[in-house]
Amino acid sequence: MAVAEVNKYAKIELINEVSDALANFVISDDIVSKDFDEYMRTIGSNENTVATTIPYIFERNLNSKSIIDIFSEKNKNKTYSPILKAMSNNFYSIFCVKKITKTGFELFSLVNEKNYSVTSPVKMTAYRGLGVGQYIFARIFNYENEYFIIELSGVLPANRKKDAMQYALTQIVQTPEMVYRDNAELKQKIEQNIKSSYDKFINIFGSDEVTTSNKNADNLIEYLNGDIEDENYDWKSQITDL
Repeated sequence: MAVAEVNKYAKIELINEVSDALANFVISDDIVSKDFDEYMRTIGSNENTVATTIPYIFERNLNSKSIIDIFSEKNKNKTYSPILKAMSNNFYSIFCVKKITKTGFELFSLVNEKNYSVTSPVKMTAYRGLGVGQYIFARIFNYENEYFIIELSGVLPANRKKDAMQYALTQIVQTPEMVYRDNAELKQKIEQNIKSSYDKFINIFGSDEVTTSNKNADNLIEYLNGDIEDENYDWKSQITDL
């Protein structure tokens, strides 16, 4: 077995060990277990399953601390620290499945428009029935320059692309920074577009603030946003009629 394969196998073993430790902590810790019971009642679930435990671990805060932070304070296993830190920086999104491999997936995030090669810590038989072109709601994290999938909470068929895009848009509206999170190239492009629009605005109005509302203002906004690409566009006449 190649060194790289051995290393990845060791990572997977450790990830699963940490995941199990977190799940056991949730139901055994005196304080956290009570909050988890309350969480279960709130969501109307009577069963302690992966589908309920994982969102609790990654999304719940208790006394302004994440469950992972609380676990880290009480668990002194230094081997866990790098993985716990990586898990804390997880990324939940809706992805299009581009390819299914022996050990994971090739995914495309509809939110930050980035491709991911993702390894599954569990056997791929757990995803039986999942196909290329479908959309999945999943949580991934980067550990030592490799992405791992830690949660798959839902699936949309390929013919529901509109619904998938709508969900992505909702996520962007709720958390705008998700657009460029984990995608430095897209972030740079957005920053360049913002600067370009700002420079155009200053050039047109001589100020960074103006108040008006009519059709000509709408046309100017389209021009500033780059929707009007005509270099000969007469923006001065639009200002005259504001």
